[in-house]
Amino acid sequence: MGRKHRFSGKKAGTEAAQQRDCGERFLRGSLKILISAGVLASLISCGVRREDGGNGYPSWFLEGVGDQGIRCAVGYGRIFVDPDTSVAYAKRDGVERVAKGMAVAVRSEQGFAAVPGGLRSMGGVFSEEVDWAKVKTIREQCRVVDSAQVHGMTLALVCYGAESAFELERTRMPERPPKWVRKLPKKKGYVFAVGTSHLYYNEATSWREAERAARLELARYVLSQIRDLSKKAGGTLEQVIATKTEATLRGVRIAGRWLDRKTKACYVLCRMPSR
Repeated sequence: MGRKHRFSGKKAGTEAAQQRDCGERFLRGSLKILISAGVLASLISCGVRREDGGNGYPSWFLEGVGDQGIRCAVGYGRIFVDPDTSVAYAKRDGVERVAKGMAVAVRSEQGFAAVPGGLRSMGGVFSEEVDWAKVKTIREQCRVVDSAQVHGMTLALVCYGAESAFELERTRMPERPPKWVRKLPKKKGYVFAVGTSHLYYNEATSWREAERAARLELARYVLSQIRDLSKKAGGTLEQVIATKTEATLRGVRIAGRWLDRKTKACYVLCRMPSR
């Protein structure tokens, strides 16, 4: 019985050692796989054209594309390991923005209550509608002229129409604000508006919101109704002001963008032919 007991202990110790060796081999193999995957991802990402955040904004992003006779818009997307996937997402977003530049129905309702010192917002609703049949046509015929990756976002210049040449160089975001931030430009036959947004962690969200705010300002210029809903309650005058905006914008173009890093605010300049 004693021999059997000693033999069983020896066997158990051998099995434990084998299990440890197996575990160590498995751990070493897993580490090799992880390291290989990391190296592969690094090699793939090196093939993606990444721009330095301070110097990598494309000129067409900051200044617009001007009067090229075609419809263009900037599409926003995330940065994926595969550069083609990044551009594909940005292109899809850009197609919708091309459609909005051609025609977009803007609707907004907001309420304000008069309080000591000014007006207090009571909230509101906002919507934009495009012709989705037109979006499908644009998607089939548009092309990506240029793309860049800046501040965690993929930018794609999406164009619909005839061939044209664009300035594709990269430039630094100006530290000083453009003149249009303080005073709207004046050009015969056009109306301008500026939209602003807070700088969020996801910079693309900030630019989208600023563009939407600029289109809303253009819609207010076209058609906006203000109603005074004042009433007396208990001898006190309660003033409520409601604004309603409903207009279809055509031919809207982004004419400029600027980022104020000190105040963390994004500015977008839009223009539209006056009718």
